[in-house]
Formats: sequence, structure tokens, C-alpha cells
Amino acid sequence: VVKPMDAASLEALRSAAEKGDRIAQYELGLLYAKGSQVKQDFAKAHDLLKSAAMQGVPKAQYHLGEMYVWGDGVEVNYSEAIVWF
Repeated sequence: VVKPMDAASLEALRSAAEKGDRIAQYELGLLYAKGSQVKQDFAKAHDLLKSAAMQGVPKAQYHLGEMYVWGDGVEVNYSEAIVWF
């Protein structure tokens, strides 16, 4: 369950993600994937989660793998999913 955050907190999270903070990228990616507090956008979710995953965030790697299994914003690709799982 994602806890609601105010506009300032959301902007701080965006700023940190843009500066390369891997945890902020993961958390913001989840918000976009779920459409929680932001408009659902699988392309943004994918980009953010992939960036975090490539920086070694295990949960980002898992969620990226799920995107490839379910085809959320990407073509279903089980081989790519296995890479990230």
C-alpha cells in the first residue's frame, strides 16, 4: 500500500529521481506503474524502474521483470523477464 504524500513530497521524490537517486527512481516508478498519486504511465514506470534496476535495486529488478511478464507498457518477453528476476 502506497502512503499518500503531499505535493511537496512528490516533487522532492521527482527531483531526487531526476538526479539519479536509485531509491527515488524505484519509488516513483512504482507510483507510475500503479497510477497512485500520478496518472498511470507504464512508459515512465519502465524507464524509472529500469534505471533503478540497473543500479542494483532488487525490488526494481523484480517489478521490471513483472512488467515483461504481464506486458505492462512493454511487449511480453519472458526471456527479458527472466533476466530481471
